[in-house]
Amino acid sequence: MVSGVAACRIRESHTAGEVTGDGADAGADEGAEAGCMVVGSVPVGRSMCVAFAFICAVVVPMTLGDGYALILISNSLVGLPFPLINALLLGFVFAKAPERMQGRIASSLTAPAQALSAFCGACAGGLITAVGFRVAVVFFLAMLVAGALIVLLSPSIRAIPRAAAWSEVAL
Repeated sequence: MVSGVAACRIRESHTAGEVTGDGADAGADEGAEAGCMVVGSVPVGRSMCVAFAFICAVVVPMTLGDGYALILISNSLVGLPFPLINALLLGFVFAKAPERMQGRIASSLTAPAQALSAFCGACAGGLITAVGFRVAVVFFLAMLVAGALIVLLSPSIRAIPRAAAWSEVAL
């Protein structure tokens, strides 16, 4: 949704909207490169805490300003941890799930996420139209903080170890 909020804010320039989207994509690409280097060696739970806190932190500057450079930088940084989050959490879920259940698990995780993401641009545009850019970003940040609090306050998530110890963890 942050891409939707940022793209709507700078929609007066079609090229600028594409660059902002590319910034978020570039951040995710860089995150994927970094994630490949650490995915097997970091504790999943603590990494999730850091990743979700980082996402919240890089959105905060957009609540204070709405300049193009600020939006581009924040949007680029927000994409960094997503590949690591996906690799670590999905890796853990699929490592613990019986092979016969993995197709069902994949469907139950991806279908709702894809369905909800289809509405993010419309929600962002509607919010910006109704309340302005900064208030829309504050609303989005509140949702991010709620998600981060779930991760930070969940002992079962925080306790997920690095990949080598997944076999020792009971679900």
